[in-house]
Amino acid sequence: MAVETDVTQLQAKAVMIQGRNGIVKIEGADTGTSIAVYNLSGQMVATASTNDGLTTIATPLHRGDIAIIKIGDRAEGKDAVELMP
Repeated sequence: MAVETDVTQLQAKAVMIQGRNGIVKIEGADTGTSIAVYNLSGQMVATASTNDGLTTIATPLHRGDIAIIKIGDRAEGKDAVELMP
């Protein structure tokens, strides 16, 4: 007897996100992918498009702030990163 589910498999790609002193670095996203940085209030504070595997984005965020990073247009592309000193 076969069991049916509503589980969808997604393709995943390793992306490294680092934050320090208001600078967010993203490595491994596909070239041309849009990136948006949000604060915890949901306000977009910076945007960029990836290029050559490493993207650096200057933000107004400070040490200890937590940012939500959206890579691409899909909801599962969101990650949170805490900015370190």
